[in-house]
Amino acid sequence: MSDEKKTTIFTSAPRPRKWQEKALESWLKSMSGIAQVVTGGGKTFFALMCIDKWFERNPKARVVILVPTIALMDQWTSEITENTEFTRERISLHGGGWDDSIENQIHIMSIDSARKKSQRFDQSTLTFLIVDECHRAGSAENRRGIDIAAQGTLGLSATPERHSDDFYETELIPVLGDPIVRYGYEEAMIDEVLS
Repeated sequence: MSDEKKTTIFTSAPRPRKWQEKALESWLKSMSGIAQVVTGGGKTFFALMCIDKWFERNPKARVVILVPTIALMDQWTSEITENTEFTRERISLHGGGWDDSIENQIHIMSIDSARKKSQRFDQSTLTFLIVDECHRAGSAENRRGIDIAAQGTLGLSATPERHSDDFYETELIPVLGDPIVRYGYEEAMIDEVLS
C-alpha cells in the first residue's frame, strides 16, 4: 500500500478537451472567471476540473454550486457522484425540499434557496462559488443569491451576456470574474463535440 496522498477527486483519469485545458490554465491564474460554452460543450466537466484543483490547493475548503432549477441540482449530483470520489452522502442539497447539513464540503443549492440560506455558511472556511447558468443570476432578485463570500469563483453559461440590461457587466463580472473562455457552436462542430 502506497503512502502517497491522493491529490485528485476524480475516480479515473479525466480526458479534458483542448478548450477545457486552456480554460483551466486561465482560471488558475486568479481562480475566478466566466466560461461561455455552448450547451453540450462540457461546462460541467470543466467545473469538476476546477473543483479538483481547488481541493488540491485547499483540502479543507468548500464548494457551493448554485443552479436555477431542481433538475440541474439532480444533474450536478449525478455528475459529481459518477466522476469523483464524492458520494451522495458527502454532498449537501439545498432547495426542492432538501435542506442537508452545512458541514459537507460540496453544496448544491438552488438560486432561490441561496437568496435565503447563503448567510448560514461560516465565512472562515475558504469557499469556491460556482454559478451554473450564471446569466440567470444577474437579475436584481437573484443577485442576492450569489452574494456569498468566496475566494474562488466560476460562472458557467452558453449565453452569459444579458441583452435586456447591463447586469452582466455590473453584477456578474464583479462577482464571478472576467471571461476566461468563449467556446461556441462553430468550434464545437469543428471539434466534433456536437452532432
